[in-house]
This record gives sequence, C-alpha cells and structure tokens, in this order.
Amino acid sequence: MCAQMESSVNLATRRIIFVLPANNWSGGVRSTVQLAERMRLRGFYTEIVIYPEAAARRSWVQRVLASTQAKEQEGWVDYFNGPVTIAHKPERVCASENDVLILTGSYVCRHHQRFTCAALKIRFCRGLHMFDKKRMRDAWSGSLPTIANSPADAITLKEEFGLEDVAVVLNGLATEYYYDEGGPHVAVGTIYSAHKAKGPKDLTKVTRALAARQRGIRIVGFGQSSPPASLYLSKYFFRPSPDVAREVYNMCRVWLIMSSEEGFCNPGLEAMACGTPIVCTRIDGVAMYATDNVNSLKFDVGDVDTCLQHVERVLNDDDLYERLRRAGLETAKRFDWERSVDRLIEILCRMVACNS
Repeated sequence: MCAQMESSVNLATRRIIFVLPANNWSGGVRSTVQLAERMRLRGFYTEIVIYPEAAARRSWVQRVLASTQAKEQEGWVDYFNGPVTIAHKPERVCASENDVLILTGSYVCRHHQRFTCAALKIRFCRGLHMFDKKRMRDAWSGSLPTIANSPADAITLKEEFGLEDVAVVLNGLATEYYYDEGGPHVAVGTIYSAHKAKGPKDLTKVTRALAARQRGIRIVGFGQSSPPASLYLSKYFFRPSPDVAREVYNMCRVWLIMSSEEGFCNPGLEAMACGTPIVCTRIDGVAMYATDNVNSLKFDVGDVDTCLQHVERVLNDDDLYERLRRAGLETAKRFDWERSVDRLIEILCRMVACNS
C-alpha cells in the first residue's frame, strides 16, 4: 500500500523542517545543512530550526546561556540560505500535519516526545555513542520513522532498540570543494576534536611519537576545538572554510583518523578526493568507503604502534603511496551529495505515504 501511494506524494507542497541542536562546526550539522540546502536549490521548501537547549547540560544557567548565544553562534548553518529559526522549547515548534519534521541527532531526538506539533516526525541518526546509553535509549527507543547515515548504525538501531525498519542515507561528497590540486603532498594531516570518541589521547601519542621518530616532519591539522599544547602540530587551522580545508588535505601525504566511533566520517572521504591516502581506525564510520590495503591502511582502535607503522610506510614507500592515492581518488568518485538528496527524497516520499 505504501509503495502504491508513494508516487502520489508531492514533497514540493510540504515544509521540510530540519531540527538541529546548535549552529556549530560538527560533522552532523554540516551534513544536515548540505541536504537542506541542496533540497532548497531543487525547489523544495526547507527550513532549519535550532533547538539550542537540546545539547545543553541540565543546569538552569547553562540552558539559559545556550539559548542566549544561539543567535550569535557561528557554524555550518551559516551556509544555509533558507529560513532559520530558534525554538527554545520543542512544544513551540509550529508545523502542520502537511509538514515533515526531521529531528537530527541524539541530542534533539532524546526530546522527541516533546515535539507535539501535528507534523510527521522523523528521526535522523548522525552517529551512535553507545558509551552514553541513557541518551541513546532516550533518543532511539520508540516507533518513530528513523533514518541512519550508515548501514552499521541502522543495524545497531534495530538490534539495540528494537526498531523494525531503518532507512539509510549515506553522506555525499562536496566535489566543488574537495579535489586534487596536483601539488606536492608532504605533510601528515589530521582532524582534532576534544570529544573522546575522536581519540584525542591516542592522537596526541601518535603526533609526539612521529615528531620524535621523523625529524623535520610537518604535521598539520584542523578542527572546531582548540588543541592542547601536548598535541604536536606544526600548524593548526581553527574552523577552516571548505576551501582552506581542501588546501590542508592537498598538502598532506597521509591523513590520520583516530576515532573510536563515527557515524559517517566525511574527512577520510574528502582526503581521498584530494589525493591523500588515509590511515584510519577499523570502525564502521569509514567502512562505507575505506578498504584496508586497497585505498587505506587500517589499525585497531588504541593500537598506536600499528598506526605509527602504517603512517611511516606511506611516508617512505612511494609505490604504496601512489597505489593508495589512486584507489582513493576512484573511491571518491562514487560519492556525491546529489545522490544522497535523491535517496532522502525517495525515503521521505515513502514515509509520508505510509503515514497517510
């Protein structure tokens, strides 16, 4: 019945409202903005609502501070050219039964019961942090229609939270920003975040060991967090624009990913598109595009010694570097945000039809 009704659904007559926990520089916000903006350019009415208290801690002072700063905060939402509003309480989000409300990420989805408007509510999982089981349980339990951005997260949502059907929309690649400029690749590059899922302690160990073992090595990085003094970096780019990020990728001979958990790890794919091989942890967040010893070298989470060996192999073995580089460039060609938008539109039509 849903399949029969799907062809009659016209999303262009509906408001597609993406709810985010903040305007920041996180990967989840960036990916959501990509989808919202590209749908807008196709003629759909897309809107972003920021619910700043979603990610705030429980203290009253912090909740008030988050709400106050929301209007002034800079982040990826600034790249969205449609309407943006701030909702200090979920109950105040206004949407009709004809609208679609996409609750994005666990911080927003843990409050899903408080979004009481008549719109069709859909959860969009941008990554699972199973070390915070209460937040995950609050966010992903229940029967709301759910989308994940990786097949592995879709499986976990089914197994851990009893969801019967989880659709998958993979992230894409902004090919207008990320491409090989053809210059020399000489540095080691990485992305830094203080979040423990990103492996900041292991990253510190690796950068310091590389600096000691490879005299004169240049290690560069970027991120949305200020790095600690203990992290050895020749240069750090704080919240770079996509154009600057491309320049950083293009100056690197190898790109390092230390995360223990990811939803869909875009930086690895972007590095490949810029002709830079990746050395990464063996996690689900890179499994959609990274194949060990084909277009990447992988190591187990926490295995600093193997990570160092892989980095040094790429630095010192020109044949290995070139083989990984070429394979990565071919892999990157398979990913495009427009395909991701096509998939999202297909899923939304199906979910609207089933809800009808």
